[in-house]
Amino acid sequence: MKRILTATALVSVIATGAMAQSESSFNANEINTFIPEVNVEMLPDAQVASLMAIISGDGNEESKEREMRAYLGEFKSNNPELEITLYPDGLSDAEVEAMMAYAPGVDVYELTDEQFAELRAVLATNDEEAIKAYIETLQM
Repeated sequence: MKRILTATALVSVIATGAMAQSESSFNANEINTFIPEVNVEMLPDAQVASLMAIISGDGNEESKEREMRAYLGEFKSNNPELEITLYPDGLSDAEVEAMMAYAPGVDVYELTDEQFAELRAVLATNDEEAIKAYIETLQM
C-alpha cells in the first residue's frame, strides 16, 4: 500500500513539473509567433501573463503584435535589465559606466570624432568636476 501511495505521489510531482514546463514552452511559442526576437525565458512571469492576455484578447494578429511591442517598449524604457544600448567600439567597461553615470542623456553617436576623443580623455582623468563641465558643453 505504501508503495502505491509513494508511486502515486512521485508521478503527480513529475507530472506537475512537466505540465509547468509545457505551459512555459507553449507561452514562449505563442509570444514568439508575434515577436520572434523576444527571449521569453528572460521575461518575468507578470509580463508573460500580460502578453498572453493580449494574445487571447480581441483584435487581429497585426493589432496584437503592435500592442505587445508597445507593452514591451514600456518596460524597455523603464527597466534597465531589458534596455540594450550599443556603444561605439573601443569603449572600455569603465568608460561605459562613467558615461552612464555622468552623461546618460548624451548620444555618443551624434558626437564628432574630436568630441568623442575629448570625452574619452576627460573620462580617463576621473576628475568628477572636469567630467561634469565637459558633459555640460556637450548638452548645450
